[in-house]
Amino acid sequence: MVLDRLLDNVLHMVLLVVYVDDIIITGDDSVEVTSLKQFLDSQFKIKDLESLHYFLGIEVCSVSGGVILNQKKFTSDLLQQFACTAVTPVVCPLDLNTKLYADSGDLLPAPSLIEVW
Repeated sequence: MVLDRLLDNVLHMVLLVVYVDDIIITGDDSVEVTSLKQFLDSQFKIKDLESLHYFLGIEVCSVSGGVILNQKKFTSDLLQQFACTAVTPVVCPLDLNTKLYADSGDLLPAPSLIEVW
């Protein structure tokens, strides 16, 4: 939901993002953001957690020019879940746009040695 307000011929924006029982309230007008928070608190008793750090598994880091979003924790948890934390990263030996076909190319010498996950 986007709430816009015209003040002194300047358009201000307040964003309200809702997912189940999590909400994000942000905008470029701190007075309107505070007003919306107070209204919602009077109606629903919300808890203000101040700065956003995580939302839906995405880490949010504030920087001078905006925000940086990453899923480092999600990726780390995923690697841990599949016991891959000790695995070292490697560069993929294929070119990015390589197309593989079942009926062309050289066959592997011993396909049974390839581990399938």
